[in-house]
Amino acid sequence: MEPILSAGDIVITRSIAKFGQASYQIANIGSVSMDTKLGDTPILSILSFLCVISLIACFFSVPLGIGGFILAFGSMFFFDCPKEMTLTLKTSSGDIQAFTTRDTELAQKVKDAIEAAFAERRRDG
Repeated sequence: MEPILSAGDIVITRSIAKFGQASYQIANIGSVSMDTKLGDTPILSILSFLCVISLIACFFSVPLGIGGFILAFGSMFFFDCPKEMTLTLKTSSGDIQAFTTRDTELAQKVKDAIEAAFAERRRDG
């Protein structure tokens, strides 16, 4: 059967979604979702630590402490922290976290391929 997507150990066909050694029948998947969270990085930890130090500095010099906090906290929003995407398959047996990656493009391609398999299944069904 011709794969809709083949990327490393991930293969999506119109009937099976395979992630490494685990395979899931497309017919048993009700929906697919992708959750995003910030990944753990040393920079994020350092900025969080600086926020705490800045709040403590408020006891000694309020303007210095507030300025440091704003600088450290604001940096979190402008710093490009890697994000982790987790692809979750909703099945009658429960939710299955099938795949986690920091590659946004790959995660979107896998989600789109599974949704394309749903569409083919509906069209053939």
